[in-house]
Amino acid sequence: MDNNRNYQFYYYQIYGLTLRTNQPLAVVASLSEAADVSDVSIHLARTWEESPMPLPPSAWQPSPKHPLLKTATLEEGTYLLLSFIGDEQAYAEFVINPSGEQVWMAVGEGANQRFVDSLLLGIVLGCILRIRGVTCLHGNVVIVENQGIAILGAKGAGKSTTTAALLQHGVRLLADDVAALSEQKNTFLVQPGYPGLRLHEDVATQLYGSYKHLEVLTPKPEIWPAKRNLYLSNDKELFLKIPVYLAAIYILEKRNLNLQSVSIEPVSLTTGLFSLMQNTYVDWMLNQTEQKNELQLLSRLVSTVPVRRVYRPDNLAMLPQLCEAIINDAHTTHLSYSKS
Repeated sequence: MDNNRNYQFYYYQIYGLTLRTNQPLAVVASLSEAADVSDVSIHLARTWEESPMPLPPSAWQPSPKHPLLKTATLEEGTYLLLSFIGDEQAYAEFVINPSGEQVWMAVGEGANQRFVDSLLLGIVLGCILRIRGVTCLHGNVVIVENQGIAILGAKGAGKSTTTAALLQHGVRLLADDVAALSEQKNTFLVQPGYPGLRLHEDVATQLYGSYKHLEVLTPKPEIWPAKRNLYLSNDKELFLKIPVYLAAIYILEKRNLNLQSVSIEPVSLTTGLFSLMQNTYVDWMLNQTEQKNELQLLSRLVSTVPVRRVYRPDNLAMLPQLCEAIINDAHTTHLSYSKS
């Protein structure tokens, strides 16, 4: 029974899901009207003692799947607990119920809201999408010619750096870090994320002259990597809020000190499939059957959407050339994709 009449709730749409929260989120605009149905209800409290979360601390067991994950298995299924703890003041913990319909949060006074929101709208919703059977790529998506191109790469490859530079070349952001896919006949749609981009301070300085005007994202830079938040304020010129067709995938290879220019090369179906398998989001969530089903979906994806590898110098000053190369290649890719 839901006795919520005396509470104010806020509604949001992200990654194709409708969220209902008991506190406003800082990085995404709420819906103008209450939704008839919410996919996920999110309960925020400062401590677990204040939270309606149904499980005691003794119920949790460490999980071999991820160092920040604990699980508790009850009759209705397995609950997940994700913990991000800097100290007794700067922490955020999230519990997800077995169906992915409920999230309980306990947030310390030292954890700023944008940091907490980035976790909630990143790895937490990523886990929920996985529970719901949605395949997610670990990468950013921008809009070129009204179609989506995904920017993938290993950790530290420069996905957000490249995306921020692309925004300065007239493209729009669709999603940061999580590319949630939905298959429709012979095409794939990508769902919109939220209008924010996380940047390292040196990258913000290179692109914007300084990082000081950007809000601090991580509350404890001595514990978590120091990042700044580029908030796009739902600007229609910079952020798109509707699903788009995925037209191309670009995989950033490791920066190379020996290169003097940017090059982009197509890859074979087999290589493309292997690359996508390496760049899915929270793949540790999947069981063996889910892994098999995802492999089949990714096989259809590489057969439908062109996959490119991007080689570039280890030099932030080359970002304009990198962006021009990707955009020029994307125009060609879109033309061929549209005709297929």
